[in-house]
Amino acid sequence: MSINDLPSASLSEEELAQQVAELEERVKRIGQPVNSFEWRRRAFFEDLVRIRRQQLDALRQSPSSRPNRREFPRIAVDLPAEIVGPSGGTAQVRLVNLARRGAGFVLSHDAVLAAFPRMQITPGQSASVQFQLLLSACKHVSIRAQCKIVWFCRVSEDDYRMGLQFSSFEGDGNSQVERYVLTCLNYS
Repeated sequence: MSINDLPSASLSEEELAQQVAELEERVKRIGQPVNSFEWRRRAFFEDLVRIRRQQLDALRQSPSSRPNRREFPRIAVDLPAEIVGPSGGTAQVRLVNLARRGAGFVLSHDAVLAAFPRMQITPGQSASVQFQLLLSACKHVSIRAQCKIVWFCRVSEDDYRMGLQFSSFEGDGNSQVERYVLTCLNYS
């Protein structure tokens, strides 16, 4: 088995579970190593099993594997954003989906630590976000919103996902987000 035989991130839960089972079987077939080559080979496959189990656990715990309970449809975006945690720490993050009443973000490990010292993140906790939307060819609007954390999970060694529900907006941010989402939905 080479590195090219490793499962890609697009595999389903069932396919990833099958890969884990195959790797575990390969480790069993290697048996008790008798020389340094066999020790390295066995350690390699044991590491693969550990990594694939972690990926499988993350997949099973990810919000995308849960039933969709959203009240409003979301649109996929890829925009820079800033999040401010409850202690006032700020971090640069990526806004990856947007709805009338909430948004999804991708955060690096450093961003999580900057906005949420000691990694104390719980649903219901407050945060605020700021991002810009392009409403027309030459009109950007800055959105600032108070939010509550709905969910948070680790998706890889350095990437986390967070779902926020908007609580309140500065100015007419609510209507701007609503207009942007509805426009995007009408064009999709």
